[in-house]
Amino acid sequence: MYFQNGLKMKQLVQIIILMICFLQSNAQNSSTTYFDNDDIIQVELSNNSDYYYLHTIKKGHSIYALSKIFGVSVDNLMRLNAIRDVSSLKIGQKIKIPIQDSYLFKGTNLRGLKYGHYVPVYYQTKPKDNLFRISRIYFKQPTEDLVKRNNLKDNHLSLGQSILVGWFPIDSAIPRKEVEQREEIEEDLEIAVVETEEDESQDVRIEYNQDVTSELLESDVMNGVDSTEKSLIPSNFNMDLLGKLKYSESMKEIRKYEVANWDKTIQDNGSIYVLHKSAIIDSYIELYNPILRRTLKAKVIGRIPYGAYTKDVTLVLSPRTAKQLGAEDRRFKVEVKALIYHFE
Repeated sequence: MYFQNGLKMKQLVQIIILMICFLQSNAQNSSTTYFDNDDIIQVELSNNSDYYYLHTIKKGHSIYALSKIFGVSVDNLMRLNAIRDVSSLKIGQKIKIPIQDSYLFKGTNLRGLKYGHYVPVYYQTKPKDNLFRISRIYFKQPTEDLVKRNNLKDNHLSLGQSILVGWFPIDSAIPRKEVEQREEIEEDLEIAVVETEEDESQDVRIEYNQDVTSELLESDVMNGVDSTEKSLIPSNFNMDLLGKLKYSESMKEIRKYEVANWDKTIQDNGSIYVLHKSAIIDSYIELYNPILRRTLKAKVIGRIPYGAYTKDVTLVLSPRTAKQLGAEDRRFKVEVKALIYHFE
């Protein structure tokens, strides 16, 4: 009797150990069973420039597991894909899954990561795409990181080229906050330098911060200009266009009508800024809409990317800038007051 009870107890202990191992294995591999070692995440852009991934349903896949892997609620996935019943999923069905940008690891490599499984995320270039648009507007990262990560030799991209924009952690056990904190630390340590197009007069490199708000832009104007510097500036010089820049005798104010392009694909985070063909980077530009008689001041944050627009476009407006100016058409003429460098 004692032997039988001891045998039953031993069998029970073995069963418990097997169940624990099974549960641990499921917990560790719940996400990796959805991806093989050589899988990638190919993202597409939605109408509002957010990006998403089309996941193909395989045997054993569920909406609940996908929601955990990608950090998206079940309700959002069902609503986005018009799914009424989770049991109605079919093998081979494609599910649209929004990718949260804050979860994407955007370093130049994966060295130093000590945990979890990461799947590479690729974007395939479309017409009018360029390095500036892909890195700074779509995926919010330094252009030089995109170049380094993809081993690009120059700034030219071919149509349909696959660009590695980062890695996505697919383990639900990976602390999402750690991913976000690592991104913040990396941004603090790196200077986001964007190499802009070469024009006939100069090769410009600018510092650019995507998260500058319109309030910050307004506070830039004329900060730090002392009385000594003011005395050297001609009386007819428009000091409001200087911003934080120091006055130079090589600066010249221009006033003319230009063809502006309102680019609705740009994510401006509510910031008022423009891209300009020749205006001084980090200066301000005064825009006047003659139809509505509305004037607006915006910061010049960079050059117009090569090949992104027609040649007659010399000014590109962020959506917030266009809205504040009262623009209705995508292309329109606007009166411009801007600073340029003038060398005699």
